[in-house]
Amino acid sequence: SGAGKSSLCNALFQGEVTPVSDVHAGTREVRRFRLSGHGHSMIITDLPGVGESRDRDAEYEALYRDILPELDLVLWLIKADDRALSVDEYFWRHILHRGHQQVLFVVTQADKTEPCHEWD
Repeated sequence: SGAGKSSLCNALFQGEVTPVSDVHAGTREVRRFRLSGHGHSMIITDLPGVGESRDRDAEYEALYRDILPELDLVLWLIKADDRALSVDEYFWRHILHRGHQQVLFVVTQADKTEPCHEWD
């Protein structure tokens, strides 16, 4: 989806936790990474992003329904310069909102947006 999921993981944990692709949509399968330090560990689950195509979204919907109940926190990334939010809204209403996990929405790639000093 190009929202920057892998880039965010790498930035948060200051290293290459997961590969990043500037050319292709990155993650197409579930990837899990165990991070350890200072006597603690956590598992990061990198899921495919939605919005590439209807066929893939249908496939990912089933995948999300299976995996989301295992997660303690979901970071849902939304590109700052992308106004096509209908897929995000659908997944919120039909999948994320129905689960019991915590969801944190993260706006990414804000550096790609126009400066907004003036209001209409």
